[in-house]
Amino acid sequence: MPNTLSQETAFRSQEPACYQVCIKGQLDPCWSDWFEEFVITPNGDDSLLTGSVPDQAALHGILGRIRDLGLILVSIQPVEKKNIAPSPSNTGERSMATPTSPTMPLNASLILHAVQRTDLQAIAQLIYEICEAEGDTSTAVTPEDLKNEWEYEGFDPEQDAFLIQTQAGRLVGYGAVFDISQHCEMSGDIYVHPHFKGLGVEAALLGALESRTRAQHVPLAAPEQRVFIRVALDNKDEAGKAILAQAGYTPVRYHWRMGIDLKAAPPTPVLPEGLEFRPFVKDEHATAIWQARNEAFQTNWGSHQLSFDEFSYYTFENPEYDPTLWVVIWDGSQVAGFAINQYRMGIGWIHILAVRPAWRAQKLGLALLHRSFGEFYRRGTQTIGLGVDAANVTGATRLYQKVGMTTVSEFVTLEKELRAGEK
Repeated sequence: MPNTLSQETAFRSQEPACYQVCIKGQLDPCWSDWFEEFVITPNGDDSLLTGSVPDQAALHGILGRIRDLGLILVSIQPVEKKNIAPSPSNTGERSMATPTSPTMPLNASLILHAVQRTDLQAIAQLIYEICEAEGDTSTAVTPEDLKNEWEYEGFDPEQDAFLIQTQAGRLVGYGAVFDISQHCEMSGDIYVHPHFKGLGVEAALLGALESRTRAQHVPLAAPEQRVFIRVALDNKDEAGKAILAQAGYTPVRYHWRMGIDLKAAPPTPVLPEGLEFRPFVKDEHATAIWQARNEAFQTNWGSHQLSFDEFSYYTFENPEYDPTLWVVIWDGSQVAGFAINQYRMGIGWIHILAVRPAWRAQKLGLALLHRSFGEFYRRGTQTIGLGVDAANVTGATRLYQKVGMTTVSEFVTLEKELRAGEK
């Protein structure tokens, strides 16, 4: 990069350093939302960004933004401060709402369009980058996971999912909406790359999901039924929560991603007399496990009684399905409790842990955890995670804390009513 010596010398002073950055091509004035610190002016077939930065880290941040937007850097050089004209952001003259405004329209440099199936790999990579930035990649998805998600009954990614890209083709946002129950309970997923937050991406995706729901699902819902959509966010995402609140969403529930790093083999579980572990055999045990799941979760918030086909979709059709990891406790011919375990993004994952009400006083949850931990440990996996409702009425959070699990991430579920009706 030219003028390296001059750059380093400039940052030795206490005054902000002034720079002129040349970008290939002519930038529309709307790009000023991306470079508030700089004045954009044409320079022949190129564009000049002129402004000051407080330190070298800030300059690297600007250069990183140029890279992320797919722009081509021609040159950068220091300039005298007197040559810098006041920017629109400093004079109060802005053609659009500020990036912190929840109602801000989508930046003109970004494009919203429907998903195509060929976008699968890029979407999975975007979700991974977002989860990595949030500090918990275990909540990301593989391309195989996402493909399975797109096979959810009634879901069509080319109708029910949307992308936002830069003009250079970089994917920066993804949203999808799923019909959870009879066109009344809708679940929305929204992912926005951290470098592109506050530029109308969240609001544009929300609008697309809500428009799709109103057009496709509200007319099909029973006329007396209430129709609503729920969206989950990392609870640290204050900007995202503010945008959803402005759009009419309110928090209704919190969930934890809990985890443990095993330092040694867990205790060997001891079962009450008459109960025993048996290997899971799909052809013989699938129906009993499905029925036990519905009974165990019938009072859980947000849970539904699953058909056998739905249960099969979530378990046997899961790309990570491994029956040798399942743990089942039997009381004679009846399933007392079970744990459906798998691998997820490189760690052990307890997908479902359930104990039927009649057996909950016998500490079977503890036995299922220790048995599951032990099997993962035997296979060389020491990091294990699971998800749980933070207000679980069965005491699950206390059990997980008792065995040494801690909260790794917290997510908030927000809800918006799209049509009033019966709960």
